[in-house]
Amino acid sequence: MAGKRVCIIGGGIAGVGAWWTLAQPNQFGGPWDVTIIHDDDSFGGHARTIPVTHNGHVTPVDTGVQFFVPLFYPSIQALLRQPAIAEQVPVAADLQRVVRCD
Repeated sequence: MAGKRVCIIGGGIAGVGAWWTLAQPNQFGGPWDVTIIHDDDSFGGHARTIPVTHNGHVTPVDTGVQFFVPLFYPSIQALLRQPAIAEQVPVAADLQRVVRCD
């Protein structure tokens, strides 16, 4: 049986999170046939990983997300707790971590 069709506008965290949620097996109302319309070459919205070269070494640096408050974003918090994502996305236990680049 073909999935129900849904179109998600935007490939930022909300759009990608919605797609990922609908792609899970046994999702309510599914299966889903999902199309994402996005106006950039890659997904992620403001959050990106860019290569930074320093002293001949390339280091991937994540940019764009300044902070994340779980109280305001319970759906994103639930997404980040999924085992397939949790093992790949480091999340600070508090907001006290600061990275300094000299």
